[in-house]
Amino acid sequence: MRTRTTEGLENMGFAAKALEGAHKTDWDIDKVHDLMDDIAEQQELANEISGAISSPMGFGMDIDEDELLAELEDMEQEDIDAQILDIPESSINLPSVPTAYQRLQLSMKMRKTWRNSLPGRQN
Repeated sequence: MRTRTTEGLENMGFAAKALEGAHKTDWDIDKVHDLMDDIAEQQELANEISGAISSPMGFGMDIDEDELLAELEDMEQEDIDAQILDIPESSINLPSVPTAYQRLQLSMKMRKTWRNSLPGRQN
């Protein structure tokens, strides 16, 4: 029958063997210090990256809102100008505008039609 004391002693034996195995490797104190320095360097780098990511963008910067709005308006105007300049002429189909002579002829024709439509006027 195994008792707690026996189990405790066996576990201490396993731990002693594990420590003995660890000391038998070719590790020395300089390698351990080098490893610790490498870990500290990587932690510093990770902290710098974390700080850069977590800092709010533009915080503490003096931003002139009027200047930003003016720049936005300029950009919008450039877009509008580019759209206007990209319209091909052939896509605009406007009706022809009658000349002054054509308008006069149409006016005379309409008057004649009106006069002929009056009661008692026959052509």
